[in-house]
Amino acid sequence: MVSTRKKVSMAVIAALAGTLVTRLAAAAAFPYRDLSVAVVSNSGGPGSLFGPAVSGTFDIAPHIALIGSGSYVSGSDAHLGNIAAGGEYHWTVARNLDLLAGVEFVHYSASQTFYIPGLGLFAGSSTSSGLDAHGGVRYWVAPRLELDGDVDLASCAGCSAGVTAEGRYYLARSLSLDGMVASSDGGWYGTTVGAGITYVFGTSGQ
Repeated sequence: MVSTRKKVSMAVIAALAGTLVTRLAAAAAFPYRDLSVAVVSNSGGPGSLFGPAVSGTFDIAPHIALIGSGSYVSGSDAHLGNIAAGGEYHWTVARNLDLLAGVEFVHYSASQTFYIPGLGLFAGSSTSSGLDAHGGVRYWVAPRLELDGDVDLASCAGCSAGVTAEGRYYLARSLSLDGMVASSDGGWYGTTVGAGITYVFGTSGQ
């Protein structure tokens, strides 16, 4: 009787493992036609700033996608804005793992109002443009849960090296809830956290 129970238990475990592997395999085709909208908070050099951010990808050929993003965060006496557009190459190295590498043209703007005792209020602003190179991974940890990591290096004044971690929980194949945290080594941006949603084009159902 004990041996029979063990055999049944092992059969159940094997069936569950097989189901999980099958679902992961089915989910391994990461979407590269999507639009993300988020609210982000930045605690960089100018202080605590808050505002919207958007980003998207669009596959134009196997393994090649156009990418773009933008954000605008502001506080009581400062604002930071950026836009970026470029391309990305992605390839699958395992059923649940993609690697990414890309280059974007980026443009940053910043302004800040500050007070100098005895002189009054002063306003300063600056802009900078350059290239940003990045590499990253996308990983399915469960059938509906994706974790991403990214490292980038920008070549413009006020820019810096940075790392980003992001998680996506898919409510359906076409919609996910997102959370992210990013940290920059100097530059205009310090630590950024955000939450938002992503819509995936060309999918339907669960």
